[in-house]
Amino acid sequence: MGSYQRPQGKQWIYGQFDDSVLPAAMLLLEIARLNHAERGNPIQVVRAISAAVCFISLELRKIFA
Repeated sequence: MGSYQRPQGKQWIYGQFDDSVLPAAMLLLEIARLNHAERGNPIQVVRAISAAVCFISLELRKIFA
């Protein structure tokens, strides 16, 4: 923000620290059945959360179809 001669900061809003985000992420990891050892691998975590979201989406389509 600002110019190179007069830089100005902008407040950063850390949405990942909202009260509901951590429990939601943990629920997705449980749904994906990612074991605790694999949770240290960011690639496995992203793949597991993606798979869990796709699974939930497909299940909701079945219910509301």
